[in-house]
Amino acid sequence: MKKYILSFVLVVLMLFSFMPTYANQVGYVNCDILNVRVSPSTASEIVTKLPYGTKIDIIYTDNGWHNIRMEDGVTGFVSAPYISYSTAGSDAASKVAADAYNYLGYSYVYGASGPNAFDCSGFTSYLYKKQGISLPRTSISQGSAGSYVEKSALQPGDLVFFSNRSDRRINHVGVYVGNNEFIHASTSTRGVVKDNLSKEYYVRNYVTARRVV
Repeated sequence: MKKYILSFVLVVLMLFSFMPTYANQVGYVNCDILNVRVSPSTASEIVTKLPYGTKIDIIYTDNGWHNIRMEDGVTGFVSAPYISYSTAGSDAASKVAADAYNYLGYSYVYGASGPNAFDCSGFTSYLYKKQGISLPRTSISQGSAGSYVEKSALQPGDLVFFSNRSDRRINHVGVYVGNNEFIHASTSTRGVVKDNLSKEYYVRNYVTARRVV
């Protein structure tokens, strides 16, 4: 009898492990372009393509895929790793990351904090100010704001910090936007650009990351 009960419990547990998880959660696209598909397979038909920062409602999650509902009511499936999840704080951070894309190509001017030109910390403080969040003005001061984040746990809206000094004192900051990429006011010749954290220069000069909301 005990053997029968144990076998029944194991079967039930196995069945639950294959059932979808119902989320009813808000998410945001964290890659440049995300394919929404008819069914949970990369071989299925593409319904539409969503740009970075698009807000979606997650209906349920099953085997690495989210069944989602878009703002127009259309549903479909997306690969789960390309969605970031929302709380009150991460909602603001996701908006910061999405907004950063709007300034690609803008000029770098030392001491500028928008709206038409920026230096690195002027750019990050400007983006967060638009969300009603005040940041210190300099990159080194921003490096003490919020809470520490492991590089492997970065989320869109986190601040990433760098130093090209021998003493490793922070002298540059950008906004992480997902996919191991960040947007920053780089130099007077490059302006506001998107770069990858895996580039040798940024690997060598990476110092820390902070989450301010």
